[in-house]
Amino acid sequence: MTGFSFLHAADLHLGAPFRGLARRSDPETAKSLAAAPAAAFRRIAEVARREQAAFLLLAGDIFDSREVSLSTLKAFRRTVESLGEAGIPVFAVAGNHDPLPWSDAFEAPANLRIFPAETAETAAVTGADGEVLATVAGISHGRAAETRDLVPRLTEALRGAPGFRIALLHANIGGNPGFDPYAPAPLAELLDSGAADYWALGHIHVPGVLAREPAAVVYPGSPQGGSVNDSGARFVQVVRVAADRSVELAAEAVDEVRFETVAVDGLDEVRSLPQLQEKLRAAAAAAGSAPRDVLVRVVLKGHTPLNAALRREDPAELHDLCAEALPRRFHLESVRLDTASPVSAARREGLAPEVEAVRGELPAKLKEYFDTLRIPARLGVEFSDAEFDAIAADAAEMLIDRLAGEGAER
Repeated sequence: MTGFSFLHAADLHLGAPFRGLARRSDPETAKSLAAAPAAAFRRIAEVARREQAAFLLLAGDIFDSREVSLSTLKAFRRTVESLGEAGIPVFAVAGNHDPLPWSDAFEAPANLRIFPAETAETAAVTGADGEVLATVAGISHGRAAETRDLVPRLTEALRGAPGFRIALLHANIGGNPGFDPYAPAPLAELLDSGAADYWALGHIHVPGVLAREPAAVVYPGSPQGGSVNDSGARFVQVVRVAADRSVELAAEAVDEVRFETVAVDGLDEVRSLPQLQEKLRAAAAAAGSAPRDVLVRVVLKGHTPLNAALRREDPAELHDLCAEALPRRFHLESVRLDTASPVSAARREGLAPEVEAVRGELPAKLKEYFDTLRIPARLGVEFSDAEFDAIAADAAEMLIDRLAGEGAER
């Protein structure tokens, strides 16, 4: 068999609205984020052309929703067509976010093969001499919550197939607890089947190689983070197949906007806001230089004399204060407080249980009170559960400060 290479990507989430982005993000950052998934896909196409890839695999959730805007469809088609001009076919399946059928406005380019739902089908990829390099089998989701095991359909389709055998599937393999159990299957089922040389998976946003032998089982992760929970570089998987069918994996970063969390601790001796800024500058510098724009969540941690002042500070002013300390290309997503007053451990231990008993009930009571006042309707915003929880945490810390009588700036 002749050696070749291909690319494996998943979870593009084109058209994603970036839920959870802090409301204070500037318009330019918001604009960059809106364009980021499409830009990451263009980078994937650039890598495919540079690698002279035999084909590109897209393992589901190409779009963030089945209801895709015309502009998103147009951008996707344009990038796929650019690959067609380079002689690179694209094989795709739909996932739980974008189950088939897609919009009637979408017309697939000639080099795009979208595998159907319900039935697994195969496609052969041939080399210049007519040799079958690979057989790709795929099956799409035809419903938003696909709970059936689709692996048997793929293994049946691949039996006896020529060339390097690839199964393309959007699924939760191995029961990853952080993601919905769509198209679930145990890892052993994939490996024991002996049907595929490579399982090209999607659905789990974190890159992971579940197995290398007797078959490679790979999640490339999402190529563009959707929130600060998707921190760090995001990748496309470059797969190089040798003549003996051995596989070399090389993840390449393609994200347009990167998310990072910068934790600032060691605040015991920090007694002024300028000193806090210096600490933040040092922590951000330690995070390294940014090849692209980085959206940062700052977490202030530990015991500090500034605890009471930080929690009384107007969130907008605290946001601006921290934003000023960040280096070029770093944009502030939010500031989270994980600080406490420097009271003695004995006093805190004595006060914390009583305060926590009240704090545990506070988020629900706040939500109920806000609904009574119709605050979301008046302001045109909805507060998330995380925001209500942060308000409760602030209140608990301020209460401990006051009860202990050792809060900063008495």
